[in-house]
Amino acid sequence: MLENKTSDHVTTWVRVAVSIFDADGKKNEVFAEIPTWIDPMGEAKFWVELPDVEREQFNGIEFCNDDDKAPKACMAWGVTDLMGLTI
Repeated sequence: MLENKTSDHVTTWVRVAVSIFDADGKKNEVFAEIPTWIDPMGEAKFWVELPDVEREQFNGIEFCNDDDKAPKACMAWGVTDLMGLTI
């Protein structure tokens, strides 16, 4: 779920990064862009297609712990950029 926590901005585009860490901690990062519309103080469900990533890369992999300084055999995601309109 994506949230727009502003009261004067409509979110129209989001860039997401997905990081996949192998068993040795090597990071593979991919990006996806999402056209969307999220009203001020609103939220929206989303999905992305990840280029150059096979579904099998996610089999049996868990999300990384937020406090893990050297993640291994896990994945994480986050918003890296967004655009929109001020109202």
